[in-house]
Amino acid sequence: MQAESVENFRLALKARIANVDIFEDVDLAFWPGSRKAFARMDQERFADLLIGMLERFAGARMRKIEIVTVLNDDWLTVRITGKDECTCHPLSQSNRFFERSLALSGGVLKTSFESNSPSVEIEFATFPEDV
Repeated sequence: MQAESVENFRLALKARIANVDIFEDVDLAFWPGSRKAFARMDQERFADLLIGMLERFAGARMRKIEIVTVLNDDWLTVRITGKDECTCHPLSQSNRFFERSLALSGGVLKTSFESNSPSVEIEFATFPEDV
């Protein structure tokens, strides 16, 4: 009987850990650019990478995260900025992984850390809509 109780506790703990909402206390703001942009990218890979980056920002206790898109000449920039202070960049342990994965997706990664606020810029080459 005791082994059954331990197993039930283990299963309950496993279910609770699997259902943690890391974004529960995070204010996530998205500010899209005013112009349309068409960029070459692997959409599935980019979506997975974006989620992974946001999870790392939330895990670093960034309670306010902004995502901004900007179109400059032939480049589309997606900027993620943590609006809280932290002691190290959320991607510091995985920067190389994200750089390589974004390169496979068609993007270029730049990280910065100013005034204890981390940010990431992802750039994609754009092309005309009619191509």
